[in-house]
Amino acid sequence: MKKLSRIWSQYALTCCFGISIFGIGALNIPNLYQVIDSQFKNGNLNIVIAEEMYNNNFWNKLSFVDYQGLFCRMAGQKISNGVIKGNDGKLNLQDNLDYKFVEEEEKLKVDKAVEILMYAQKIGADILYVQRPWATGKVPYDYHFELDEQYDYWCKNMDEVGFPVLDLREEVANGRIQFYITDHHWTIESSFNANTDIIDTLNDLYGLNLDEERIYTDINQYKKINYKNSFLGSEGIRVGKYFAGKDDFEIVVPKYDTDFKYVQYRNHKKYWEARGDYSSVFINKAKLEDSKYNNKYNAITYEGYVENRIINTLSDNNLKVLLIADSFARPMVTYLASNFEETRYLDPQEGRYTDSYVEYIDKYKPDVVIMMFPGVGIFKEI
Repeated sequence: MKKLSRIWSQYALTCCFGISIFGIGALNIPNLYQVIDSQFKNGNLNIVIAEEMYNNNFWNKLSFVDYQGLFCRMAGQKISNGVIKGNDGKLNLQDNLDYKFVEEEEKLKVDKAVEILMYAQKIGADILYVQRPWATGKVPYDYHFELDEQYDYWCKNMDEVGFPVLDLREEVANGRIQFYITDHHWTIESSFNANTDIIDTLNDLYGLNLDEERIYTDINQYKKINYKNSFLGSEGIRVGKYFAGKDDFEIVVPKYDTDFKYVQYRNHKKYWEARGDYSSVFINKAKLEDSKYNNKYNAITYEGYVENRIINTLSDNNLKVLLIADSFARPMVTYLASNFEETRYLDPQEGRYTDSYVEYIDKYKPDVVIMMFPGVGIFKEI
């Protein structure tokens, strides 16, 4: 009897989904007509442009994604739109599960990273390589992550060259580093904890005496502001808010006095700047408070990418640091900046900072260079 009930439930669910698809298709007929009409008026049919126009003007697109995710969840389906739900409920991009470690390919990237750090060391900078983690929980359908093989390879190569390595993967096991359910990034407090480990490691290695009074790296000197059930990250946006729910998004802001000048550059041209306390220069409150805006992670550093320059006018030292890292560093750099007079952050991912890192280091002359695992960063130019 239970088996029959389950069959009827699945049948009813399929019928409901089919009716919904038919209804939404009917509501998109005006959109389809507009696309076809536009293509004929232009005198030629371009399938790519037509598909893009149709998708961009899809009727109630976000709601459709939400309800598609709901149907998948009700049907017990773990894969939807390139996203796999792990056994712990966390969402993972299928691309990351499809990744296969190939030593020959990885060596090309590692060698470039080593060359950049060697040059920085040559001109007198203190060096630290940081291995950031990834949420590699158990996933269904015989999938498994091979990212740890990649991370082990980076740590091994950096260590063999003689660069100090801080492996933050150990902090996942003890709970100091955690991840969002609907996004691949670590939480804001986790980035704070990562920064604390970096500062402590730099002090131990090089005697820099950063944050001697333990203000900037003490979580008790910060207040937490939680935006409940507000965050739908990069993975979550693909499958909607019902597939795995939404995350809370908690920010961690200083109680102590701060004053920063923050400038963003793209193609070596300044395009955005701000001056003020931590919250006013690093936190986009409009995005945090907009209930319709899902990806709250972009509220941190005003989506700072490519090249970021931060001056700490209240610094108790005159040290300069360069951080080379992917988007995991966006929240972390806001905490790093309290410990130095000047902080610069370059993102080596494709379409971001793709010029010469050696030339940049030569001009900037940082006292400290931190390279955190660059993800898909490719170092187009050394």
